[in-house]
Amino acid sequence: NNLGEEGVALYEEVLKSMEMRNASLIKRINIIRQLMNKAHTSDLKMKYTRRLDDYVKICKDRKITWLDEEMPLYYLEYVVSEKSSGSSG
Repeated sequence: NNLGEEGVALYEEVLKSMEMRNASLIKRINIIRQLMNKAHTSDLKMKYTRRLDDYVKICKDRKITWLDEEMPLYYLEYVVSEKSSGSSG
């Protein structure tokens, strides 16, 4: 699906821009989660799962336990573990 691929490319571009200007972690993580959900192949899903896991590690290093009032770090850890184990959720 060409439109789907275009959407993923746009998300990638937005994420790259956010990383360059050091946007908030929660905003970058939300883009990565969108990419995970839109990925058409298992390889792409794993790529974004690994990126999300990298951000989880950054949060742990910075002693961040909540990304915002609605997003605890343990939830992202759960998402990473579910995606890594092959669950479709």
